[in-house]
Amino acid sequence: QVEIVRQTKGKIKENVQIYFAGVGDDELALKNVIGNSSQYHYLGQISIFDELQKYDYVFLFSEKEGLGLSLIEGLMFGKPLITNDIPGALDVNVKNETGFVCESYDMLINCLNSLPSREAPEYDKMSKNAHEFIKSFEKCKLNAYHIKGEKYNTIGWGHYLQGKHEQGIKKITQARADEL
Repeated sequence: QVEIVRQTKGKIKENVQIYFAGVGDDELALKNVIGNSSQYHYLGQISIFDELQKYDYVFLFSEKEGLGLSLIEGLMFGKPLITNDIPGALDVNVKNETGFVCESYDMLINCLNSLPSREAPEYDKMSKNAHEFIKSFEKCKLNAYHIKGEKYNTIGWGHYLQGKHEQGIKKITQARADEL
């Protein structure tokens, strides 16, 4: 995240706003590199169900991360993705169908500066494609669950939860998942 700010600061249009969600070892460095910028915002840990609807895209540009849960959650909410071309991201981000794939920071900057608005037909098509893609991905049997020690509930597939969740798991139906 720190490198994203370093590489894009001063190079993206003023109307582009980037919000960083989650916590990690680089939190202080990220806050420092953001400084008093009006384009970059550190949110910390968020509740996906409460917050994700406020944003237009889900953005993961990592050199080392595999398939990030944030990408799956973004697809569930019908958010087009912005990723680089690492294998984990490419498992769910189909270039120009479910989102944008950028192979370099220069491509990322060009992408960010030309993103379609929510009202654009291209956005609507990618949003629908994103939602349809995740519905077919591993048959999408979603659960909302709480892992001991975590502040917020998260979502995932039941077969990933075996023995890892507390009592009181809350299952959601496919119809509810479709609403998200």
